[in-house]
Amino acid sequence: MTRSIKSILAALCLSLALTSTAFAQTDKDVHYGEGALQEMDIYPAAVADSPLVMLVHGGGWVSGDKKGLDTPARELQAEGFAVFNTDYRLASLAEKTEAFPMEAEDVQKATEYAMAHAATYNASASKVFLIGGSAGGNLVEEATIRLNEAKAETPSDRKSTRLNSSHLVI
Repeated sequence: MTRSIKSILAALCLSLALTSTAFAQTDKDVHYGEGALQEMDIYPAAVADSPLVMLVHGGGWVSGDKKGLDTPARELQAEGFAVFNTDYRLASLAEKTEAFPMEAEDVQKATEYAMAHAATYNASASKVFLIGGSAGGNLVEEATIRLNEAKAETPSDRKSTRLNSSHLVI
């Protein structure tokens, strides 16, 4: 092999390595609100206009955090998704009368933040999926309803602008 071909191959390999490393990284503890728990870890997609996935942890609304979903977030990122793994204010930190709908409002606010910053992380604000387990499933369902109602100005708009959610209650 000539020296110039080796140089080109080396440059190409370095370029690919830098590209894959950049998207395997995360932005940790990005705040979407002013509260201490109103933060998320963001796992950018490698390709622009990728589906945006919101992950919401469970924990009975009183415990748990986003760290428990780090592995699934990385796996989704490896499959081509932009992942926003979010925390929310826990009911155990609030007075009982103030707890609900605080958590659902946080998930809604986190999703709005993710959609507003989607392009920065190679995500599409029109391909949004919310996923949560247990209490997180309840919160994504509530947040999805709120977001769909906020997006739609008329009942007929609600069918064409719907967000998708998936929840698992165990």
